[in-house]
Amino acid sequence: MTQENEDLIVSDISQTPAQPTQNNVPTVEPLDEVQIATQRLAEAKARKAIADETRLIAAKTALMDRQAAEERALELQREEQRMIQEKWAAKRKAQKDAEEAEQRSAEEGKRQLAAEVERQEAKKREENAKQAEITRLSEEAFRLEQETKQVEAEVARGISLAQPEPTPVTLNDARHPLSKIFGVTQPLTPEPASVVPQAEPVQIELRKESTEEAQALASVFLQYGVRISALFAKNLLARFTPEEIKSAISFVIAAGTTEPFVSEVEKYLWQSLSCDGQIAGGA
Repeated sequence: MTQENEDLIVSDISQTPAQPTQNNVPTVEPLDEVQIATQRLAEAKARKAIADETRLIAAKTALMDRQAAEERALELQREEQRMIQEKWAAKRKAQKDAEEAEQRSAEEGKRQLAAEVERQEAKKREENAKQAEITRLSEEAFRLEQETKQVEAEVARGISLAQPEPTPVTLNDARHPLSKIFGVTQPLTPEPASVVPQAEPVQIELRKESTEEAQALASVFLQYGVRISALFAKNLLARFTPEEIKSAISFVIAAGTTEPFVSEVEKYLWQSLSCDGQIAGGA
């Protein structure tokens, strides 16, 4: 309460008319000035005490309101700080998760790259092994072809590999057990060891490999509806010139043979070899 309110309350009290006294109550004598002053002082002290108490209550109330406001402000500040901390914690967690995911992705990429390199190396090793096996088989086939063609050339020149038959043993042969009874008309002479004539191997100087000649030769055979392999063309051109092969093709076509065309051409080439390894009648 304010001082003005207190003064109004005190003035209202002082201005209240005095109640009429009962008939049996003796009449109060008027107070003198000292008593009036004393009474006024007492009333002033009473009003002052009430005012002081009211002011104290108001001060306490204001203090409590201010403390409550400060508590609310402090609580809001703490809540705001907590939200900021949670926000930064979530941001740091998201950043850390992103870094870990990127690291996992990089490691996975490295593993995939290593696996791909290993797969390529394994494929390369397999391909190298395959090529090595093809080369080995081709060389073995080439060697067998050379030996076969050498034998065919020897047979074509009429070289006989058969051993001569031994002389029959008769009764007059000294080797027969009864030759002493019937007499010996054939002296025992040691038979000379038969010598089997050996064919001189055909020495052929291999020609240099030429891709253009191989393609041209394949085209010549293709004209007669025959497709030859690259290895076959390589083997022929290593021993015979394109002109010699064309001459053999012309001969086989003119002969009208019923045998496989390629086999007949190859057979004619080997049969036509002379002792010095050249095609008879060739260029």
